[in-house]
Amino acid sequence: MKTILKFLNAFIKTLIIILIVEVFGKMYSIILFLVDKPTTFEVHGIDFPTEWSNLNRTIFIISGSILTIFLVYLAFIFRKVITSFSRNNYFSSENVKQLTKVGKGLIFYGIGLFLLSNTKNLYLNELTSYNLGYAFGQSVHKTVPIFICSSFILLIASIIKKGNILQEENELTI
Repeated sequence: MKTILKFLNAFIKTLIIILIVEVFGKMYSIILFLVDKPTTFEVHGIDFPTEWSNLNRTIFIISGSILTIFLVYLAFIFRKVITSFSRNNYFSSENVKQLTKVGKGLIFYGIGLFLLSNTKNLYLNELTSYNLGYAFGQSVHKTVPIFICSSFILLIASIIKKGNILQEENELTI
């Protein structure tokens, strides 16, 4: 169990570093965009049309950056839970609070990513019924795994909560 927790802790640390680098990359693209006013615009590997207004471009970059910063925050909270688990502190109310916060935060992140992805897909494609269905499908495709992970984290939080109650009853019995 300890080796799995050490591996998971290293994975979370790597994820945090990657996300922080991505945030700095997005901030650099905001500064570059504001200074140079380029005619082409690329975010997340997507070339946006030049007829997009500066406000649309800026809103898209900033909202993506906010979602990434929020994901870094959730990763830090999850890292605290993993650290608590590695100290054999499984059934604590603090772990329940933090896992619930991560689960609900991932739901919020998934909704934000769905809205951002759907908006981007609708802006880039002309509005036909096929493109609308395709854009919606692409957005759902990106966010369903996030919702599944968040529901598992919330399930684990409820199991830990029940375990905490049983542990407290057991301590009172003894």
